[in-house]
Amino acid sequence: MLEDELKKIRKVMPDDRPWGWDKRYETALLVTRPAAADEVRRLVGEVVDTSWSPGNLGSAPPEVKALVDCLKDLRPSQYLYTKTIDNGLVVYAAFWPWVGASHVSVRVGVFHAEDSQLEPASSIATLKAVFTTVSQK
Repeated sequence: MLEDELKKIRKVMPDDRPWGWDKRYETALLVTRPAAADEVRRLVGEVVDTSWSPGNLGSAPPEVKALVDCLKDLRPSQYLYTKTIDNGLVVYAAFWPWVGASHVSVRVGVFHAEDSQLEPASSIATLKAVFTTVSQK
């Protein structure tokens, strides 16, 4: 199920740029221009359950609030798309504009809340397999 959800996100992402890896957050990383990021955000919103911003984060479930804590909060103009696929397992895409708005970092990751039954290492391996191949389309 995790691989299927990640592939749905990967399929709507641009295929003209290679994905990198963010070691700090253990996420797939794409840097793009704001106009392209807006289109990607729209497409991700079609395959992921919920979008979060600082304005609606108060109504988020506990696993999403825990994720936001790990990401060091959401700031104005940042967006987080989440889908809980198992007890405490959250697939997410975070959109973080750079200072000066020249680029946007898009991070796709997997977060394990306390009650998740999957091992984080296996989830990270699945994430890397889906996002570091040349094309998933």
